[in-house]
Amino acid sequence: VSLGGSLLQANAIGNNCQEVVPGGANVTALRVTPGALGYGLIEAIPDAAILAVRDAQPPSMRGAARIAIPIEGGPERVGRFGWKAQLATIMSFSADASLEEMGITSALLPVENAPQGDWANVEACDEVDDPEEPFVDGVSFTQAITDFQRYLAAPPQMPRSGMSGEAIFIQTDCAVCHHVAFTTRDDNDLEGVLRNVTIQPYSDWLLHDMGAAADGIADGTAGIREMRTPPLWGVRRRSPMWHDGRVAGGTFETRVREAIALHGAAGSEGIEAAAKFDALS
Repeated sequence: VSLGGSLLQANAIGNNCQEVVPGGANVTALRVTPGALGYGLIEAIPDAAILAVRDAQPPSMRGAARIAIPIEGGPERVGRFGWKAQLATIMSFSADASLEEMGITSALLPVENAPQGDWANVEACDEVDDPEEPFVDGVSFTQAITDFQRYLAAPPQMPRSGMSGEAIFIQTDCAVCHHVAFTTRDDNDLEGVLRNVTIQPYSDWLLHDMGAAADGIADGTAGIREMRTPPLWGVRRRSPMWHDGRVAGGTFETRVREAIALHGAAGSEGIEAAAKFDALS
């Protein structure tokens, strides 16, 4: 925090506020922005369902649930958004991204992230009073983008009758972490389009030890080798892949094969699954 936080701001409104990697940094990593499709459905997954998946996983592949307190308040929940599962709600995700990715303060996060940790830079470059988020027709920017993401549909999945490849996916233990299906809460406080819906995101929303293929960065209770399992819905159109975008270009097959191979990195909980995939005909 004293040097500007864990995220390097790539752009600035003044040259004197442009950030650089501090000379004392011993770990750097790139980040791919996670997709926001189906976020309302993901938010509506019961915590108990995620914890039940964790408890059923074999010890060698068992993930860890990260418990997060929503920035907007309320009871703690299982985190499910962000590469380190650090956020449990879309509202928290929206407020955090607004500040960290765009430099927009809000009622939830009203304090600037000072460039290089130097508040003199804020005074020199930032002429807008905090909180900066705009209001349109009485609705805050944070609320508006939360609503937008909340109702985005999940990526289309075909064929709806099922996939023969899914049997192989389960056979190779890929579905241990990329858990196939969840059913959202059947609560009266949920809108009909989000309530009691069975979805197939292919994730357990848990943190897993990815060994040498991880990012090397700790975040709260998430260790330097732990990464949240990304959902696989929509993966056919995803390039780049992996948390740092190292898997990019080529064909869908070459990208997926490279991503699977990374699960076999030293110390990774995915070694057994990667080996079973390699053993297929």
